[in-house]
Amino acid sequence: MKITHQQITSCKNNMKQAQDSQSEWTKKLDQITQNLNFEIKNLVGNDLNQDLQLYTDINSIKRMIREINEKVEKMEEMESDKTKLNQSHFKNYNPNQKNTSILYVNKSIDRQGPAGGIIGIVGALGYAPNDDVDRAVCAAMGPQGMQTVLCRDQSTATTIRQELKGLHGPNSYPSIPLLPMDNFSDKLKFDPESGLLKFPDGEAVVGNEKGFLGHACNLIDVTRDEILPIWRRSLYQLLGPTMVFDTHENALQYRRSRLNAKLNCHMMVTIAGERLESNGVIYGGAKRESEMRFGAMPLQLKREFVKLKTNVERLTRIMNLVKDRDDCHQKYQVDNQKIEQRIRTESEKITKLEMELDQFKNNIKGLLHDMSIHKSNQSRHEEEEDDDEEENQRMEEETSSRKRRRSASSQSSTLFDEQSQDLSSTPSSSQKRRRSASPIFADEEEEQEEEQEESPKPKKKRKKSITPPKKRSKSQSSRNK
Repeated sequence: MKITHQQITSCKNNMKQAQDSQSEWTKKLDQITQNLNFEIKNLVGNDLNQDLQLYTDINSIKRMIREINEKVEKMEEMESDKTKLNQSHFKNYNPNQKNTSILYVNKSIDRQGPAGGIIGIVGALGYAPNDDVDRAVCAAMGPQGMQTVLCRDQSTATTIRQELKGLHGPNSYPSIPLLPMDNFSDKLKFDPESGLLKFPDGEAVVGNEKGFLGHACNLIDVTRDEILPIWRRSLYQLLGPTMVFDTHENALQYRRSRLNAKLNCHMMVTIAGERLESNGVIYGGAKRESEMRFGAMPLQLKREFVKLKTNVERLTRIMNLVKDRDDCHQKYQVDNQKIEQRIRTESEKITKLEMELDQFKNNIKGLLHDMSIHKSNQSRHEEEEDDDEEENQRMEEETSSRKRRRSASSQSSTLFDEQSQDLSSTPSSSQKRRRSASPIFADEEEEQEEEQEESPKPKKKRKKSITPPKKRSKSQSSRNK
């Protein structure tokens, strides 16, 4: 019975482990599904008005990723063309132009690397957030400002001048503007948090003045973050506090308000390329746009590009989640079948063991019943034996008492015979009466009667009834023959 209970307990434990495993897989599957739904909601929240069913099918996700990558490739091609066009203004050698020294400077930059004394050319280092700002700042900067070479110190600028003289001769080398970083003082403080120069109070603030977009030195960013403070100060040296407005009318309105307040007015430019000098000069007639432009804004910073890349990353995450979900579903189905088969096997074992246990219990009940009957019979037999023993003991006691009485009577009879020797041998009737009246003779007679009663009476033999044999019929006798 102990072994059977252990087997049942073991089977039940196996069933519980299988059920726990099944529950764990179910929870994992639910968690993956919840993550997938969460990612889908985030993705749809970004103005992607498409059917949710698309995001639960791997083929649909792959198709969307392919379409987005095609858009990204087109954008990269366009920006690459724009960058090449911008670089052509600063790297291509043309004897008919005055930028023949640009080629030499670029070769020096490539030879020295970023840690060299030459930081770079202004037009090649910076980029504008959009074409409007690019047009406005280029108009304020002019071709000469766009070709300015930024140097870390005065010694680097002197070296460049000497090498250009040796290359073209002291009187024939083209002039190129050089701006050493140690050749001017910092008039404005650089704010590391915003990455901009802080102008004094009283200047226009973006949002407070109508049409004001910002100061030109703060609107052009640089491709190398480590030189951002130097870049801002360099642009301030080239542009000063030049202000950028959206329209010519808003720029004039701001200038009148400054004049009415008896404050200095700075040069202003518009996104159309119009200039308003600080001395009040306004240029009329057809305006000529600058041939040079700042570099294109890096794709990593463009909003549309960032949005596309973000969507690709999210779609990739969703695709991975869908794959995980499908893998989990497949593995769950396989494991679930194994678990269910294991549960069925253990359940059958438990049923069989419980039936054997019930049969064993019934056998034990039958044995216990037989044992109780045997015990009751045995106790009854013992009681009968005790009664027989008591009866035998009582009879023995009675027999011994009779023997004692007999011995006593024999002694008294002997004494009586001795006393009556002289009497005649034939007693008289009176003597007989005395003898019968005597207790000794009375006891002897009683004993004789008791012995006769105790002696078993002979059993009468029953006569066996002899039945005469039946007469056989002629048919039976003929059959026997």
